[in-house]
Amino acid sequence: MENNYGAVVEKAKIKKDVAEPFKALSAEEYKQLSQVNRLKYRRDKATEDLREYTTKNKSSTKKDDDRRKILTGAMLAHIIKDPTSEEARIFVHWVVHADLTDTAIKQCMDEYLKKNTDRKLFGLVPLPKE
Repeated sequence: MENNYGAVVEKAKIKKDVAEPFKALSAEEYKQLSQVNRLKYRRDKATEDLREYTTKNKSSTKKDDDRRKILTGAMLAHIIKDPTSEEARIFVHWVVHADLTDTAIKQCMDEYLKKNTDRKLFGLVPLPKE
């Protein structure tokens, strides 16, 4: 196979100084090397995409978790402000029975939350549209 270094450099549209280490390669060897580089590029791109997706997913998970904490605090503030509310009655029942679990919080939140986006964060059934 003849050495088409000039044609390979022109075809790949890369600078000669960058391509200098490949001068001794034949066109076929360069093509194979180029294929390896393309595969490495695709691997690096996939790794970068995965990292970006994971970061974005962690970010949205943290936002959802923070929103749940804010809503739970708001519900507790509501209970303190209005101890005769239905949420307060449910909450006191669970506290008295020393069984304050996720189920108790969800039951209180079911009474308290009115926005379907907030209800979704707690895995509650959406309210019917009015």
